[in-house]
Amino acid sequence: MKDVKSTITQVEKQRRHPRYNIYVDGEYAFAAHEDLVVKYRLLKGSVLDTEQIQQIIQEDEYHQAYLYSIRMIGRRPHSIKEVKEKLATKGYDVRTADAVTAKLKEQGYVNDLQFAQMWADHRVRLQKKGIRWVRHELQQKGISKDKIETALAGLDSEAEWGGALQLAEKKWRQTKGARLDKRRKVTAYLLRRGFSSSVVKKALNQVDVREALEEEELDEY
Repeated sequence: MKDVKSTITQVEKQRRHPRYNIYVDGEYAFAAHEDLVVKYRLLKGSVLDTEQIQQIIQEDEYHQAYLYSIRMIGRRPHSIKEVKEKLATKGYDVRTADAVTAKLKEQGYVNDLQFAQMWADHRVRLQKKGIRWVRHELQQKGISKDKIETALAGLDSEAEWGGALQLAEKKWRQTKGARLDKRRKVTAYLLRRGFSSSVVKKALNQVDVREALEEEELDEY
């Protein structure tokens, strides 16, 4: 079957975007980014066949998805899975999402290992989250097991312990009741933040000992 030839009858610039509406044989056919208008010389009077039109539409979808991803990554780093999921919510198909993330990876805009390292450092050092919490988050973001463990292994060995101790001291001061009751409540709080039982026990023992020494000093005074 011979492919149908169509003639561009109007090229109309959109008001707020660097895009153009393309009319073929007197009817709206598709919209395209200005880069594609230049690339394919989409001018009034140009002749296109059905295959060319489909190619331009597909390439424009890829172009839009790519630009959307660049803006998204500019706001904060994303894992590859996060980019794909957000593209899906915008209505892009799997093929387009795969092509875009492959290009972003090639250009160095997405890197799951670097993302995991950044995320782990921020969560543990600044937000005082435990390793278990961070590991679960990274799994949810599609980071592979080996990259997660590499990122966690690169953390300051004292970062998690220091965060647990700070939180334990603060929560201990805020918690009322007998010492055993306070210990139970603070333990539960730290476990919920993803700290391991060994880290929690170490932090609680230090806080408990400090309080005992302070009470002893008060009694002597």
